[in-house]
This record gives sequence, structure tokens and C-alpha cells, in this order.
Amino acid sequence: MMVLEHVVALVTGASRGASQLAVPLMLPQRRGLIVSTTANVAALPYMPNIFYDLAKHTVARMTWAMAEELRPHGIAAVAVAPGFHVALRPG
Repeated sequence: MMVLEHVVALVTGASRGASQLAVPLMLPQRRGLIVSTTANVAALPYMPNIFYDLAKHTVARMTWAMAEELRPHGIAAVAVAPGFHVALRPG
């Protein structure tokens, strides 16, 4: 697997995996909400790392596709971009 494929799989894996587990539980109820986190790809034309940039765009696009496909079943999918943050680490 190429580096690009690894990065995309890593970044999209959690959203994709959680959705695959959650959607079958939501379908019978005809309601639900899937929330993915991504970067604000609309405001940032290009991020400094091509792999990170592509992966974040992939999450946004994947969420859009899920929203389109799940809408008829009463399930919503949205992507939120929390913005810049600094991870604080103890020590």
C-alpha cells in the first residue's frame, strides 16, 4: 500500500468504521445522526501537507456522500470543523 493510501485509510477509518456499525442500528428506527470531524477545508485552500490535505477532504466528501445516501432513511450525516486547537499534554 502506498503512503497516500495509508494516510487516507488512517484518517477516514474511524468515521467509516463507526458508520458501518451505527447505520444498521439506525435504519429500523428511520432516524439518526452521524457526526464526523474534519478540518475547515472550505476556508483553507491547501494545507501544508498533501497527504493530510487529501485525507481531510476525503472525510468531508465521504460525509457528504453518506448524507445523500442516508437522507431517504431519515438519517443525517454532518461534518464539523472545530478549528485550530492546541493539544495540551501533562508534564
